[in-house]
Amino acid sequence: MTKVRLEILPSLAGLFDSRGAGRLIFKKEIGEDTTVGDLLKKLAAEYQAFGEVVFLPGTHELSGYVNIILNERLLHFPEELGTILNEGNTILILPVVEGG
Repeated sequence: MTKVRLEILPSLAGLFDSRGAGRLIFKKEIGEDTTVGDLLKKLAAEYQAFGEVVFLPGTHELSGYVNIILNERLLHFPEELGTILNEGNTILILPVVEGG
């Protein structure tokens, strides 16, 4: 099994049944050849509220409400969700910020 590190910013931490305020950081065991998209789907299955925010209803297409950062690199395109995760990778999930 491979372990990756997940970091969830405070505004999204409540989607993971987190009781505390602040950044949620945890390690997740995944199988070999697990992609970023596979991990997001697994998290959505485990945490329904997360899935409702991250994916468009009834699909596994990103909603546009969050940014996915893999090892300090923003994943811009849907095909990048096919990136295979490796031991020690860090995935940061943060809300999209809009404004003027």
